[in-house]
Amino acid sequence: MQNRDFIKLAKEEYKKIGYVECPAFFFVLVYFTHKGFEHLLMKNGKYRAHQDQIRRLSLIPYIVSITSSTKEVYSYRKGHDIDFWSISGVVDNKLVIIVIRQNKGREKQFLSIMDKRLARNA
Repeated sequence: MQNRDFIKLAKEEYKKIGYVECPAFFFVLVYFTHKGFEHLLMKNGKYRAHQDQIRRLSLIPYIVSITSSTKEVYSYRKGHDIDFWSISGVVDNKLVIIVIRQNKGREKQFLSIMDKRLARNA
């Protein structure tokens, strides 16, 4: 499958999400906007490396299950008029981390997703 086709299919799958109730935020809705999808492809106005795009886009199928089942915040960071939280879940021996942001007075929005390989037990 060509990169363009993969991105198109991933975008269609992402658009279907719309919003998810998240137990980590006492079932507040987390919205999945075009800015979140754009962040999977770009960072600071520049396209991410092809492999990084593919890796992040391939994690889209896990967004709903992790967001709707995670009961605790993994990390929190406060910026200027914006808050960032991370929630996480384990999938296929990977820690999948979802970043959620909230501008002051606005709804919570998906920002990004990434994964980290977990160490194998000896």
